[in-house]
Amino acid sequence: MSDFQMKTKVVSGKNSLVRLQEIRNKRVWVICDAFLAEGEGVQKVLTQIDASNQVQVFSEVVPDPPIATIALGIAQAKEIKPQILIAFGGGSAIDTAKGVYYFANQLGDVCIEQLIAIPTTSGTGSEVTAATVIADPEARIKYPLFLEELVPDLAILDASLVVSLPANITANTGIDVLTHAIEAYV
Repeated sequence: MSDFQMKTKVVSGKNSLVRLQEIRNKRVWVICDAFLAEGEGVQKVLTQIDASNQVQVFSEVVPDPPIATIALGIAQAKEIKPQILIAFGGGSAIDTAKGVYYFANQLGDVCIEQLIAIPTTSGTGSEVTAATVIADPEARIKYPLFLEELVPDLAILDASLVVSLPANITANTGIDVLTHAIEAYV
């Protein structure tokens, strides 16, 4: 016998970002990296969010999110008190958002009602899993966390976000996915 359950509601297809238009009168916080924040990437998300919302962007995401970035995000979450958190980007952005989401809620000063993941790279799977990885560069250790609370409520999969990436990032994320698959097998 086998069971399968998935908490995450998945919206996919052309123009699936329009689902964000349903959010009204909320404090929305978008977590992404500087590349997406400075370019047109995050604008694709922001233009879909209704004007009734208060929106802020956290663009401090770096590869292999370190504890310091998660701590910075938690400190900002205490100030902003977001109700909706949108993780926008590759695996590192989603991992950062999950870490901030979980620990900020655990500390009790913040009550984030919904975690939405919008991946811009193929194959991380982080948008539908209960896993995140946080790095401690000083100790040279990565801490994997597996908690049901980390599973996003909604994943929005829009292929146009992946197609618009520079070729080198597409290639790098493809190799990253292959590496994760080999690691999981071993």
